[in-house]
Amino acid sequence: MKTLSLRVEIPILSGLMKKITFLLSVASLLFIFCSFIVSHKEYTPTVSIKYFKGSFAEAVQESKNQNKPILLDAYTNWCYWCKRLDKTTFSNSKVVSLLNNNFIVLKMNMEEGEGPSIGLKYNVTGYPTMLFFNSNGEVINGIIGYTGSAEFITEANKVLTLYANK
Repeated sequence: MKTLSLRVEIPILSGLMKKITFLLSVASLLFIFCSFIVSHKEYTPTVSIKYFKGSFAEAVQESKNQNKPILLDAYTNWCYWCKRLDKTTFSNSKVVSLLNNNFIVLKMNMEEGEGPSIGLKYNVTGYPTMLFFNSNGEVINGIIGYTGSAEFITEANKVLTLYANK
């Protein structure tokens, strides 16, 4: 037995459906594009670290003046994990407070200025690298690679204990 199917197109509805499909497609693409733009806007933290403005030698002198250890945040412009560290760990209010109150914080691009020579002197081979120094410019401790807020706070507190017991 043969079945016969009959398809009837109504030209007005067919054209209307094509227009609706087209408009929904355009609206979907516009929504996706706008979502992408919003999700990739520049991040601005609500709290920020007070970075020392000056050379490493000047940071050592400031460390002596304020009796605080130094944190050297060694980064590069192309380093994904360095940017991630800035957006997460270094934007955490507890980390910011700990650093601003207890450390001379020096952020240094390891590919510009004195960065390459500091990198060679202290054997910085991966990024991000955070080196903690005493007031004589001697390394107390270091963290190589990305670290979360809780782990960073633990390491920074260890440095403060070592610095106090110098």
